[in-house]
Amino acid sequence: MCAFVAIQWLGSFVVFFYPGAESNVRVSIAPYHIAIGLSIIGLVVATVEAGILEKLAFNGSCNVSGELNGKALKGYMAPDCVLGNVIGLLVALTLPALVVTIWHSKQKELGKLAAGDETTPLLLGSSGDENTEVDV
Repeated sequence: MCAFVAIQWLGSFVVFFYPGAESNVRVSIAPYHIAIGLSIIGLVVATVEAGILEKLAFNGSCNVSGELNGKALKGYMAPDCVLGNVIGLLVALTLPALVVTIWHSKQKELGKLAAGDETTPLLLGSSGDENTEVDV
């Protein structure tokens, strides 16, 4: 895992920070750079989830059956198990939100480069409304 991150970091450093690198090389490498970065984030989340699962499995407080304080229990879940499950769900739900956010922020939208984009003021768009006269 560390070697994977080191290769990503060194390759990105050479391509994106080296002043002599061609801009077309940077553009062609960028999607692979993003995909490898997202896969590293996925591996980190998988490692975190495996650690939470291992801790809960060795703790033995999930789905306890037996007797506690004189009362019969079946399927009791201790508070630390509930906390571990909530943390696991939050980490698992963070990954898709992070992937979608990063992916959409890095991808250029092809259909929105017409009038009214960031380079053209909104009032100068060619909607045709400014040419229409209204009789009052």
